[in-house]
Amino acid sequence: MAKDTKYIRKRKRSYGYAYLIEIPFTDETGSLRRFTDTVKVIDYGSEKSALLAAQKIRNDALLDIQSGKLRRSFPTVANLYKRKWDIMPLSVKTREKQDAIYAAAIAPYGDKLINDVTVEDIQMCVNTYAERHSDDAVSRLMTVWRQIYKACTILGYSVADQTQAVIVPKSKVISRRKDVRMSYDDFKTVLDGLLTYNGGETYDRRGIWYMLQIMYYTGCRPAEALALTADDITDQYISITKAVGSTTKEKQQIVPPKTEASIRRVPVSPQLLPILHSLKEWSRHKYLLADQQGHLRNIDEVSNTIHLVAKKHHVRFNAYMLRHLMSSELLHRGDSVVARDLLGHTSFSMTLDYARSTDDQLLEAIRDRSLAESQPKNRSHSMPPVTIHRRYQIRRIIAVLLTIIEIKGIPGIAQK
Repeated sequence: MAKDTKYIRKRKRSYGYAYLIEIPFTDETGSLRRFTDTVKVIDYGSEKSALLAAQKIRNDALLDIQSGKLRRSFPTVANLYKRKWDIMPLSVKTREKQDAIYAAAIAPYGDKLINDVTVEDIQMCVNTYAERHSDDAVSRLMTVWRQIYKACTILGYSVADQTQAVIVPKSKVISRRKDVRMSYDDFKTVLDGLLTYNGGETYDRRGIWYMLQIMYYTGCRPAEALALTADDITDQYISITKAVGSTTKEKQQIVPPKTEASIRRVPVSPQLLPILHSLKEWSRHKYLLADQQGHLRNIDEVSNTIHLVAKKHHVRFNAYMLRHLMSSELLHRGDSVVARDLLGHTSFSMTLDYARSTDDQLLEAIRDRSLAESQPKNRSHSMPPVTIHRRYQIRRIIAVLLTIIEIKGIPGIAQK
């Protein structure tokens, strides 16, 4: 055997002799790793040829280790989740939501190298999560897993996306639609309660009062109302072109509205006009509904104040109910296109999902159906549509035949 056999050992196997190449090295994290490969003598015809092949593989591997190519280890799931925020900049609010999902479901796999994660790992993760979370929550979990694999690809690691083979289970949690129905009396109670509530600054509570009034008469989102300036408001229209939201680094910033369809002009009703005039006179800041110090309002804090006022007066209410109310009332009148455009939705399905029927509307529908069932029906109305159509076709054929007979005459039939 030749002298140049460093990192190469000759071994006898069941299929014959083979040369085993084994090179220990440390990766960039300081962890010990090994490069291994096997050259079978039977594949090369002679021991000499097999050894030469093993020496070439060894030499190439040593060059790769020296250049750092083989020193690169695969990142862990936790590392990729952290890196993805640099690669895919999302808002601070979105990060908070995804951090909660990661901590609840993915963190147990955080120390695992991404190339060691199996389809079974992700399937079990999703199955467990689905036992206590809704379908929407499970979908968001899958989004985080997919983003982790996308970050892996962008960073240049060649790893198969194991989420492609995962079967997303049906959630064990029955997701009920939120009861967003409300009455004007409840709304009025909250408005009055804001002006007399002891918590917080009076100026700030008055600003929330104006926000709710604008939402009631326009159907706009809270974030859109909080971003309004005097230039956005005329006696005819309110122009909605921006919102209060999160950037990739900070909360409570002016950002584009939710979708392209959210950019719109909403007519000002006669009832809203004096409220808007009062708002312009009352506000001290560029953004009309800013807090006392002129800062853009934190939507979570606004929602919390509304919740406390409603709770104090034993009323179930939140600001978004006003958008649901607008959708419900317009759709009940048959104004589906108007409802979509006023609310700034991109699709009718979203507008329909916002709508709710009142108890009176449900009762009216049941009564109307009962009345229709009790009305006397003639025989033709009780026939299936197909039968009616066939009878109509037969009558037309007979009419045509009689016309031909009358005009041309057919021997034997004319005499009869």
